[in-house]
Amino acid sequence: MRSTGATWLGSGTTSAGIYIEASGNVGIGTTDPAYNLDVLGTTQTQNLRLTNLASSTSPTMLVLDGSNVYSRDLSAALLPTGTEGQMLYNNNGTWSAFSGMFYDDTN
Repeated sequence: MRSTGATWLGSGTTSAGIYIEASGNVGIGTTDPAYNLDVLGTTQTQNLRLTNLASSTSPTMLVLDGSNVYSRDLSAALLPTGTEGQMLYNNNGTWSAFSGMFYDDTN
């Protein structure tokens, strides 16, 4: 299929079908797609891959906030690593491992 303008694939009204704008944006259920793929309705996805999110070696979680999707670094919320037997204390909101009090697994 080749067209210099918008292309409509569907039957009946333009509320049910696929609409391809000359810009390349594709609309499903909409004749005014604002994004590369704009779906008006509910989608079901078995495997969803999001790209262009911030890359990090830190533990992160995906946040869905209204129409925004971003990743959030969880490092500050996790407990620090230490050696066996060390205790943890909260130092003004930051968890720290220390050896001032030590548990040696014997009692």
